[in-house]
Amino acid sequence: MHAPAARTTITADYLGWLLVQPGPTILSTALSTLMATATGQAPRCVPAANDGTWHHTIPADDLPVLRAWLDRLVDGELVRIGTAVLADGTGTLLTLRSGAACLRLHHCPADNQPVAA
Repeated sequence: MHAPAARTTITADYLGWLLVQPGPTILSTALSTLMATATGQAPRCVPAANDGTWHHTIPADDLPVLRAWLDRLVDGELVRIGTAVLADGTGTLLTLRSGAACLRLHHCPADNQPVAA
């Protein structure tokens, strides 16, 4: 069982624009925005509907899969992003849904330390 953290709704084209940065990317929310930050890059922000604050690291190896999933969506199509902390506290789960399409990305810190909820 996972402990849900929060959810965000954003359009596919905005999410795609956030994820053009190279390297590991941290997605985080604040008020009514979704921000993407990659090492050595300026943060990118877009408007988003958030029901809480959360952050999730997307490893560089997962970005091609995520971008390919987004490329199959129509610009303007809504993407619902949900985050959860794994029940054992060792990682986080990012779930993206648009219609019947779904993608789940798991992140476990390298040091295997518990993740804050």
